[in-house]
Amino acid sequence: MNVGFQNTLISNVPDPYCSDLEVMLQVNSYAVLKPSGNSGISYSGSKLTKLWNYFQVYKFNDVLRKSLSRSFAEKIRNDKWMVVGLGELDGKEYWFFHPASQKYQSKISVSKNWIIPTLGNSIRKDGWATFPFGLLDEELLQAFDQVFPVFSGDRFSPSHEVLSNLIKQVQSLEFTPVDQVFTVEKSFELEKIQKTKSAKEAVLFGYGNYARTITLPYLRPYVELARVHEVDPSLFINSKLSSVSTSPYSDDEDSKFPVWLIAGFHHTHAQLAISALEKGVIPVIEKPIATTWEDYQQFVKVAGEMKTPFFQCFQKRYQIYNEFLREDLKVQHGDPIHFKATVFEIPLDKYHWYNWPVSGSRIISNGCHWIDHFLYLNDYCDWSGFQVDQLTKEDLVIQIKLVNGASGIITLSDTGSNRIGMREYVEFSVPGRRAFVKDSLLYQSESNEKIIRTYKTDKLAYLRKMYKEIGKKIHQGSSGDDLKTLKSTKLCLEIEDKLKTQNSEYHK
Repeated sequence: MNVGFQNTLISNVPDPYCSDLEVMLQVNSYAVLKPSGNSGISYSGSKLTKLWNYFQVYKFNDVLRKSLSRSFAEKIRNDKWMVVGLGELDGKEYWFFHPASQKYQSKISVSKNWIIPTLGNSIRKDGWATFPFGLLDEELLQAFDQVFPVFSGDRFSPSHEVLSNLIKQVQSLEFTPVDQVFTVEKSFELEKIQKTKSAKEAVLFGYGNYARTITLPYLRPYVELARVHEVDPSLFINSKLSSVSTSPYSDDEDSKFPVWLIAGFHHTHAQLAISALEKGVIPVIEKPIATTWEDYQQFVKVAGEMKTPFFQCFQKRYQIYNEFLREDLKVQHGDPIHFKATVFEIPLDKYHWYNWPVSGSRIISNGCHWIDHFLYLNDYCDWSGFQVDQLTKEDLVIQIKLVNGASGIITLSDTGSNRIGMREYVEFSVPGRRAFVKDSLLYQSESNEKIIRTYKTDKLAYLRKMYKEIGKKIHQGSSGDDLKTLKSTKLCLEIEDKLKTQNSEYHK
């Protein structure tokens, strides 16, 4: 398909994925209503200030890689618009709406609930148009603002009456031929990339910023990218790739590669990992491992039956201070370590996929990191009880009691400062001794008499350590994660269920 960005028309871009809930239309008329936001993380402050703050806590190469990814690789992806237009399918014409599409696309996949047949009574105007500022009334725009992408699990759609009112206004616009709007031509081409002979080739599901700037660089030289699955083809345009697919699911081509890196939409993780294990492919799974009980139980069953290793990317297991924490606290494996975490998460854009119904609450999407770390430090001991309180829309408190006597308190909030990204203060304690970690940068332990140890590092040290260790294990054919480590996913789902019940009762 062709994609329009600024004044450039980019040809040969892979067609968008079309799910069972959608239809793919060949676009004839295309009108942009307003910007829909970048569907990503919301930051504040100037770019220079942000860079300066990041240089204080990250290594130079990490900041440079992240900056280039955000400003170059994602600049087309971030140019999303609320659009309406006229498209064709099997010789029939339909009016369509989409809440977050490119400035122009020659093909578009839209929900079956977002189209209306023309019935031959439309005024055909091919080309591109934009709505003059103030032409659409605020009430009409608010109706469309509530629409989320099909993958979100949110089934709200604008009524046919609302769509019809919008279409009437579209027909009054002046349309310009597409080649007169986008006057510069460019073509997307796949490239043949030289691979390291000794590296394991991998398929990546989800070509987001984290995968591009953290996962792939840190897995080298043990694992290298061979193929990418990404539902948003605009992310391919400024990248050097040799094989791509816009489907979020696996296909026959993927079975050729020994490793799958699973970093796409949260609700797809478990089924992709299960499919990988059944094919004898090693899955490297970003959190969460599962968002539903059905997926969790199926994954546990398959992982227990197959000999293929799997790796979960719970980052806190790889914190460097884990190596000397027990020594500083004078405890053995299995002894209770009390845990208190206060976490600030960066507020997310309304359309960000962490906010989708299928992604679960912040317990599943992010809180799982600290729940897993608490269990990890206590040797994945069983729990005797827990409590969860949604104090406000922004604040969540989780309390957990383990059978070995350890207690954990985790506070999650998106009220705070995003100066250097996610913030955390975590405390580990036993009678007479304690240790704390601030922002994964500073570790300090103390007894009643003295400071035992102070350790400083950069903010991404544990991520480099995690992917290097996972990559090395894959390269050497070592075993993966133990089945007992899946307990943290089980606990997250139990806490999620309790939160849903409480919220349901509260709303009643």
